[in-house]
Amino acid sequence: MEFMNITRAVGEYVNGWQVKYKVDGVEYQPFFGLSTYEDALKRCLKARNELYLEHGFPRAIQIRELALNARSSRSNTGWAGIYRRSEVSRSGAETEVLSISLRNLRNGKATNTHLRLSHFDSYEDCLDAALKMRTENARAYNAIVREYDRLNAEEAIRLMEAEVETLEPHLPKIKGRNQERWESALALSGVKIPDGHQLTES
Repeated sequence: MEFMNITRAVGEYVNGWQVKYKVDGVEYQPFFGLSTYEDALKRCLKARNELYLEHGFPRAIQIRELALNARSSRSNTGWAGIYRRSEVSRSGAETEVLSISLRNLRNGKATNTHLRLSHFDSYEDCLDAALKMRTENARAYNAIVREYDRLNAEEAIRLMEAEVETLEPHLPKIKGRNQERWESALALSGVKIPDGHQLTES
């Protein structure tokens, strides 16, 4: 297990520890040489921690929120996460649907559903319903994510401090999604999920 965003730099002219972190396209690479600093690793960890606290944690720790009603040239409807396609039943009959990418609010994982165009008066009405469903789902998901990221940040700060003290990696312990923490974040967010329904707010 290695330190996050920190590399051991060893070469003909270098020997030390370096932070490698990018924020909005800008790279931060402070270097601490062993010939200059006896506690080079500790200084490097502190520098990385300051970058995290000032610019935000990396994606390995934090979850990104979903955009609301984002346009997309990759989608044939013009909207991100909403796609028009044909479904073929076992009998061979084709049905036009709008497939909607969503998040399961009980665990945060990707899921999807669809709306049949034949159930609406027009394509525009079906698209409006799809946009509303995706927006409501994203708002609820984002509310949970904010609490999840806050809980993750609290643990990350504790683990960052432990790394400085012990000079051993601890942050990788919180990589990935933790179901127990997600459930805590769901409770803290105030998002209510109706029985038998996992997609929208009540």
